[in-house]
Amino acid sequence: MGVYLDEYAIHINLINKPMKFLKSIMLGVAMVAVFGTANAAKFTGNVPPLSLEDVLKTYVEATTQGNVVGFEKILSNNVTFTTTRNDNVITLKKEDVLNNLKANAGIKQDCTTTITLLTATRENTVYEIDVKYADYVRADYITMVGTDETGWKITNVNTTIK
Repeated sequence: MGVYLDEYAIHINLINKPMKFLKSIMLGVAMVAVFGTANAAKFTGNVPPLSLEDVLKTYVEATTQGNVVGFEKILSNNVTFTTTRNDNVITLKKEDVLNNLKANAGIKQDCTTTITLLTATRENTVYEIDVKYADYVRADYITMVGTDETGWKITNVNTTIK
């Protein structure tokens, strides 16, 4: 096989070894396909599903430590937040809570948390997260729906003051 350049074009002489040339082209195409697919898997690879522990850790860090990274991912699209204070009931949507947490990002609260499993089934789990401040305790009852295979999302948060 010969390749030469003249002033008008590049000529490929395939008279002597056409099969060797075609094999080289096919090998090059195959390598691009294999390595391109392997690299694409790295960039678009499957994100592992969120575990219960991931969701709880992200929730506590966002609501008490001001770390809102990943918080939106742990919430279902139709999550509701309900807070009861005496006879007042306040209901918030996902966007309301996200905006509030983002406005207070980075603010670490002086509190301790205790997490207690209340109910667990294969697809529905409820935890109580007690957030203890100097003079009161806020109890968040977190309902999560999902499975270990598909991941967990928070669907409901009920908050009371103890």
